[in-house]
Amino acid sequence: MLQLLPDQPALPATTRAIAVARALKAEGGEMVVAGGDPRTQHRLTRAGLDHRPYSGARTTLFQSSATQALLDTVHQRNLGLVHVHGFEGGLAARAFADAANLPLVMTCESLPRPSGFLGRRSARKHVSGRPVIVRSAYAADCLRRDFGLSGADVRVIAPGIDPAEFDALRVSPERVMAQAAAWGLSDDPRPVILVPEASADAHWLDWLGTAAADPALPDAVWVLIGQPEGEERAIARIAQGGARGRIRWVEACEDWAAAYKLAALVLSLPTEAPGLCDHALQAQAMGRPVITTDSGAGAEVVQPGKTGWLVRHRDAGSLVYAVSAALDRDEILQAAMAMAARNFIQTDFSVARMQTETLALYREVLSGRAGG
Repeated sequence: MLQLLPDQPALPATTRAIAVARALKAEGGEMVVAGGDPRTQHRLTRAGLDHRPYSGARTTLFQSSATQALLDTVHQRNLGLVHVHGFEGGLAARAFADAANLPLVMTCESLPRPSGFLGRRSARKHVSGRPVIVRSAYAADCLRRDFGLSGADVRVIAPGIDPAEFDALRVSPERVMAQAAAWGLSDDPRPVILVPEASADAHWLDWLGTAAADPALPDAVWVLIGQPEGEERAIARIAQGGARGRIRWVEACEDWAAAYKLAALVLSLPTEAPGLCDHALQAQAMGRPVITTDSGAGAEVVQPGKTGWLVRHRDAGSLVYAVSAALDRDEILQAAMAMAARNFIQTDFSVARMQTETLALYREVLSGRAGG
């Protein structure tokens, strides 16, 4: 098999590619992984995988000697299938698979968001694999509705969360203290509410700020982890609100497992209808409760009342209620929810399950090709 990564792959795509490659190798198969940025290439090499250069830039695809070399590798090693990660490189991957005379499978870690008929028509060309793997039932419904894909053309394979990487028992107190110090929280006794993928959007910040400022809530520090380009605008907006003493904007997290262990609660509050949030899944693997919205794939991310809470999108009152319920739990309820969260991830989002379902799909595609 050959996996193609985009030029700037998101971490979930690289993680999935490595896990699938390892599973195939364990069964005696052969996997080549191509593409990615230098950091991704380093991860692949360190994992002991066969990595080759590749770029999904459509205009330069067949002008590239590296691409021709990759085609030669496909034929010399008798690779039987191409699996591209991300719809952004769909056109280039389709051209490559056709040149190699191989079937193309695609994983959409995120979904294209076209507007209007012409936008959907253009975007559909990029969703070029068949079948298309998506991470949630919500994403599958979107592809079928917006791009006219049939049921058989879309498969839901949930991501796998590594239990060794996100195991609270393996995160030392020193790592947690180091993360707290990096955020200036070493001497702050308040519980930490972690908000990954924070937005500098004014309406989103107002929603969060209104909830955080509610006097009915227990005092806590809300750590918003956002992008550097939005920092100045976000900090200015926060300073104007009533929750400025509770909200802190930070640009980066170097140790997510330590951050989850530091947190009393994790909020996954996207600006738009979400897919599956990896941070929400990882936090539950660490035994932390999660609050997310009831739009998009939110209902697939948590088990309401057991591992977390669902809130109405941009409804401050709903968010206040859920945060209050999370912070007011006694130790017995905390332990019960932590166990339920870990079991939920181990059952529904295990790496082994993702590997098994992906390899089964490979076999199905190859069997159909042989039968055809």
